[in-house]
Amino acid sequence: MKSCVVYIADYITKTGLKTHVIFDSIKTIFEKSTEIIEGDLSDKEKSRRIITRIINLLSTKLELGSPMISLYLLQNPDHYASHEFVPFYWKTFVVLVKRKGKLIGLSSTFDYTHRPLAHDQYTLYDWISEYTRIRKPKNRSKDVQDDNEAVQDDGEIDNPKYEYKYLRFLKDHPLYETHVSIHHSKNRHLVPNFLGGILPRPDKEDREFYCCTMLVLFCPWRSGKDLKQENQSWHEAFESYNFPSHCKSYIQNMNLRYEALDARDDFRAQMKSGDISVSNLPPFIQTNLNDNLAAELLQAAGNEDEFMEEEPVILYDPDTGMKKGPFFEKRLRAMASGKQPFASGLCDSTGTPPKSLLA
Repeated sequence: MKSCVVYIADYITKTGLKTHVIFDSIKTIFEKSTEIIEGDLSDKEKSRRIITRIINLLSTKLELGSPMISLYLLQNPDHYASHEFVPFYWKTFVVLVKRKGKLIGLSSTFDYTHRPLAHDQYTLYDWISEYTRIRKPKNRSKDVQDDNEAVQDDGEIDNPKYEYKYLRFLKDHPLYETHVSIHHSKNRHLVPNFLGGILPRPDKEDREFYCCTMLVLFCPWRSGKDLKQENQSWHEAFESYNFPSHCKSYIQNMNLRYEALDARDDFRAQMKSGDISVSNLPPFIQTNLNDNLAAELLQAAGNEDEFMEEEPVILYDPDTGMKKGPFFEKRLRAMASGKQPFASGLCDSTGTPPKSLLA
């Protein structure tokens, strides 16, 4: 199952065509369209046919389906998600811990390390998901609270209604006077999008670096000294820290990609060695498919030459604004059948067809 997950994920997130492949496809179209180029058609018609062939060939190579192409043409979003993703350069925070906080100038790490005291128990992952830094509003100074005023002795926010108001950063923050932290709207569900490199694996590479990264992400801290003692290794600190249940789930899910990749590689190796055949596949996978199914699919899909016939399938016609889909073709047939009595002279002078056609 994990190998199927990585196959599907790789297909959905496949990259676009290489530049040389695009230009090679365009060159192929021009080489096979000499009759059109040298023909008697107007320049507009020649351009329309050649561009149509290029689009059809590129859409085939891109493996784009008609629903996806329709969404682009209609300027609709190509995907819908329940959550939003915020950029998160995780290595910056790990480097900060490794260097014991000795950085100069403004860094994105200051927003977390100098977060308000009310956010003291937030992990880095949770804080990135729920809070952000904005410029202090000029006309809403009453909504901006100093950190000492917003927090009681027990660390809780003084008034529940102030939970989503602006809070100042600590005074050591370089933007203390001009910026504040604010909670994201309840209607926005944000997920950190990890940028800056692939997250380390727990079972390979540098174990110390992996443990350090997980502690930075899922343990509250303001400096590297909050994560481990001086005589501790990162592995010992990782093993001794009691992560919250939701953080444990995040850590396990982060390794799911590597587990899926390993499962895919193992399955591929077993297929090459002949250890897996159709006879020993799981029972829920059907093997009694039609023998001619592959040939029928290939015949239905066609090849590249079929996309370069004299009258190719037009995905979008700018002259009429219509897409030649099955419903459009059905309308054309209905219109043609409606014109037939008039064209054959069967209608009388008033335009009424004979009763035999109306029956």
